[in-house]
Amino acid sequence: MAPSDRKRMIESLQRALECNSNHVGSFLLLADHLIDGEEYDTAAKTLDQAIAVNPWHPEAWALRAVIAHLHNDTNAEARARANALKFWDSDPEVDHLIGRKLSQKTYFKHTGYMGHESHTVARDLMDTHPDRVIEKAVFGMLPKNSLAKQHMRGKLKVYAGAEHPHTAQQPKPFTVTAYKKATA
Repeated sequence: MAPSDRKRMIESLQRALECNSNHVGSFLLLADHLIDGEEYDTAAKTLDQAIAVNPWHPEAWALRAVIAHLHNDTNAEARARANALKFWDSDPEVDHLIGRKLSQKTYFKHTGYMGHESHTVARDLMDTHPDRVIEKAVFGMLPKNSLAKQHMRGKLKVYAGAEHPHTAQQPKPFTVTAYKKATA
């Protein structure tokens, strides 16, 4: 749906919820739309319905953290963010929804031809490919030589969401505090 076609989107969401009154994706899309329209109380009620269906859905808790942030309630924001990150503490989708500076951050690309430059807003990149934001951040930290791309291609694996194909290796989240304790 086009962002300007609000009436059609709400009708489609209402039809989807009539078919399946427990469809969390429809609740989240409706809540996201209501937050953009600054209807925070209605969005909170919609998120309550989504959380009643799935109490640990990370996007629902992340949107609740956004509402708390917009109400300047830092304690509620921290609790909602903690609930969103309960099962995977470095989920890039959660930080995408909560982040304040995503609309201000842009990525620049130039092809080498005159006038062929493009600016991509981080929010748009997170909507389409949330893993690329992390990849670009890590790539920016590497030395600017021919080995950097080779290093990125072979070593870094970033996945949006909790699902990944590396279940046989049983990966665990890495925290700096755990590393300090292990080396001390």
